[in-house]
Amino acid sequence: MNLVYLHRTLRFIFVIGTVVAGALALFYVSKVTYPFIIGFLIAFMMNPLVNLFQTRAKMPRSLAVLISLVLIMLVFAGLITLLVVEIASGAEYLAKVVPEHLVTLIDYIEHLFAAQLIPLYNQLTGMFQSLESGQQDTIMDNIQNVGALSGQRQGIL
Repeated sequence: MNLVYLHRTLRFIFVIGTVVAGALALFYVSKVTYPFIIGFLIAFMMNPLVNLFQTRAKMPRSLAVLISLVLIMLVFAGLITLLVVEIASGAEYLAKVVPEHLVTLIDYIEHLFAAQLIPLYNQLTGMFQSLESGQQDTIMDNIQNVGALSGQRQGIL
């Protein structure tokens, strides 16, 4: 066997193993260190604003960080307040609109039963009653057989 291919294969397996081990280690360690990860992400995203205050406004870095933190918290508080207000107004809107639509749906279903299904049922029962008793018994037996077969297929019986 060619040694070059052997070394490449071993190196490939080593790299894949290292990546998988690193991903697993990151997964298990992140469960403990997630506050630090979140803090790092916030600091990373906040750094351009801090640099802007520090260079343009000629503020000390600690004051720029403090002002940036306060501004970011105010923005988040405003967004959360806006979200809560929108959810409350949406719930109020739904409380007004849904009962009306529910009444409309109930009226539609009642109309469907009264205009379509009950006349169809009456027509079918009239046709069934006009059959001879032997034909009626055959139909009833077939309906019971179909019900028994479907019950057996579904494991009910």
